[in-house]
Amino acid sequence: MKQLRSMMLFITGLIVVGTGPCIGATLGGDTPDSPPKAPAEATKLAQLALPAGVTIDEKGATIDQTSGQNLVNSLLLGAAQPLAVKSDDHFVIHIVHWKNVIDEKKNVTGEFGVAKEIWYVYRAGKWKKDQFEGARILGKSRVVVLSVYYGRFIDKAGANINAWTQVFSTWSNKYELGVKARIPTPIQHLLDLLGAISPLGAGMPPPPIGYAWSAALFTKIDTPSTLTLNENVDAVSLDGEDETKVLTQTFENEGRYLFDFSVGLPVKGVKELQYGASDNVVRTREVTRQNAYGFLNLFFRPQDVSSDSIFREPHLVLGVPISGKPLDRPVIGLGMGLAKKNFLQIDGYVGVVFNRELVPATLRTGSAATENQLQSDLHSRRVRKLAIGINLPVGQFLKALKKK
Repeated sequence: MKQLRSMMLFITGLIVVGTGPCIGATLGGDTPDSPPKAPAEATKLAQLALPAGVTIDEKGATIDQTSGQNLVNSLLLGAAQPLAVKSDDHFVIHIVHWKNVIDEKKNVTGEFGVAKEIWYVYRAGKWKKDQFEGARILGKSRVVVLSVYYGRFIDKAGANINAWTQVFSTWSNKYELGVKARIPTPIQHLLDLLGAISPLGAGMPPPPIGYAWSAALFTKIDTPSTLTLNENVDAVSLDGEDETKVLTQTFENEGRYLFDFSVGLPVKGVKELQYGASDNVVRTREVTRQNAYGFLNLFFRPQDVSSDSIFREPHLVLGVPISGKPLDRPVIGLGMGLAKKNFLQIDGYVGVVFNRELVPATLRTGSAATENQLQSDLHSRRVRKLAIGINLPVGQFLKALKKK
């Protein structure tokens, strides 16, 4: 076990040296939170007429990916570009449905609250629905925030009012971004592995809906990091009183990697012959080695390894046993995952184990010899054997250990 830990730590050191000093600094301990970052650029809250191709579900504050793309293209990448954004930036889209605050007697208080808010992450190009609706940024030093506010409002007497001229136009907002550096996921997987081992009056037409928007650009963001985005809204009440609403969302900002660590569980052990001469006769017995492996997975193109999901694409696996002498049975092979939604998810591997065996040079089974004579006659050789098994992400392996 000590040999394995030393080997793994040596590999970690090589990766740290090769990937930059920021990782090494992070491995030294938890990096304290930096002061919140102010945006490099930001717009003021402005009136919005929904662009063509944009639909917001009024009740749920939801949009689809096409609407998100059209919002970004129209407001931030159009001819009158308000911020120095780039088409390949990651865009955090924040949709907020505001409402009148009603007291327990069903009276309008004059204050405003959030009826519903949804956060999205948009990026041009290949971007899946779960990524659009998730909270993951792929290791970017720049992030753009786009907020859209909307609502229907009444005054304290119950009369309809204009959402922009009488509400949103009196508001302001500002953004700040908390950045906490974190250990890259593959290195964390290795360390984990080592450590384991609104009411309306009757008959009155509904108030007109109104929209407003603002945006901000953050730059020079450390990666990998955990981002906490605070949107501070100065929501002025109908009585003219300031009330700050803080809307917060956390994002993981980490890129893809060409490597990760995992645990290999062979479906079949490695058989070998052991020689002994306890009764002064050379005899053999067959033993089976059943060892879990620590795997280094090498990908042919960068992969997202932040979750405990399986590695679906074909990849190389290099492994040594977690117990015993690591270099006695190294494995090299090819891994590939199979995933059927709500049915089966498994990552298997097939390869070759280079098993180290001790065999006599001159003595044969049945020969007369003492134990010392046999041990002096033994020499090592490598025997290639088929290796087949299951490749488990470190997170899944640790969860399984905790259940025992």
